[in-house]
Formats: sequence, C-alpha cells, structure tokens
Amino acid sequence: MQLMGVYRSGFCDLNAEWWTRPHDEVPIVISTNYALAIEDANRYWLACGIKATLFLAVVCFCGWWYQRRLRGLFRELVSNLGDVSKEIEDIRAAIARNWIRSSPA
Repeated sequence: MQLMGVYRSGFCDLNAEWWTRPHDEVPIVISTNYALAIEDANRYWLACGIKATLFLAVVCFCGWWYQRRLRGLFRELVSNLGDVSKEIEDIRAAIARNWIRSSPA
C-alpha cells in the first residue's frame, strides 16, 4: 500500500461516510509513482532485498552460534560444581595467586 502511494493519497484524509457514498467532486489519487520510479524499483529492490536477507541470515547464524557456545560453557561449569578435584585445583590456584602478589618484588 505504501509503495502504491495509497497512504499519500487524499483517500485516507476522507471521512468514513464519504467512503460508502462516493461523490464525483472528490478526486482520489491512488498512486503518484511515475514510470522511472517504477523501473528503478523493479531494478534495485530485488537485489537489495536479497542482500538484506543474506546479511540478516549471517547475523542470526552468528548469534545462534554464540549462544550455543555460551550454553556449552555454562553446562561445563555447572557439571564441575560438585567435582572435588576441580575445587582443589581452584583453591591451589587462588593460593598461588595470593602468594605471588604478597611476595616482595
């Protein structure tokens, strides 16, 4: 409807009662497009639409891959919560970090 110019026409400015009882003195312009504009639209809209669709597909794929990766990392962290060997390694790493920080340079 927008491409055809219906929303720019005077038809949308009329009251509803004039829609049901049309009069000859009320001009209605359905479209203000001209031949060059229609030709340009036919030439460029398909290419632009294909490029936009491909761009959105790539962005959606990247988002899907990123959330899949984060979900895998989360599952790994949650599965290691009760693992005593992992907790001991974390404690040793924390102690080593504190020892390195506190040692004189």
